[in-house]
Amino acid sequence: MKKIMCLALVLVCLIPVLRTNAQDSKQGKRFNMYGIAFYNLENLFDTINNNGKYDLEFSPNGARQWNHQKYWSKQHNLAYAISQMATKSTPNGP
Repeated sequence: MKKIMCLALVLVCLIPVLRTNAQDSKQGKRFNMYGIAFYNLENLFDTINNNGKYDLEFSPNGARQWNHQKYWSKQHNLAYAISQMATKSTPNGP
């Protein structure tokens, strides 16, 4: 659970890191543009069953047979999705 909380804190801190300066060619105005991303961490399950939490379905013995391979695949896909957000306006992503 501590790993999830640390990951959540890192994501929250790093989401608005990239700042892009853009310039309006007609008026010469400068403005800052930010890429912001959000993910519902209630849908991020690890493979460890926690008593008092409703995560049995996402344990190795649960209905979804959640394992480390599925967990890290979800992490990779999530990281990729976040990195591709707002790339049209902020080329380096959020």
